[in-house]
Amino acid sequence: MKGACAWIAGRQGGIHPYVKPLVEFLKPTQIADVASSFCDLQEARHEADYDHLAPLSKPAALTRIDDAEKAIQALAAASSAEREAFFSLLAICARLPHQAG
Repeated sequence: MKGACAWIAGRQGGIHPYVKPLVEFLKPTQIADVASSFCDLQEARHEADYDHLAPLSKPAALTRIDDAEKAIQALAAASSAEREAFFSLLAICARLPHQAG
């Protein structure tokens, strides 16, 4: 999911040719906001888990919870074609390393 979301959010290059049409389809949609939020939230989670010097505050945690809720709402508000493309991308990406390796 991380790689797919990074591609959609424009945070990572090297898009696999099998999925490039799906990624390009999703970039201008609400799913791009979901993907960007996923990247941000995962980064924050890793920081909280592994950076013992990172400041943690209740207001920051509440902001992240709000970000996650907005991403869930954006995913729910996306068209069925956008959600279908997103979930298809995730399913294909889950198989790519096995096919490539």
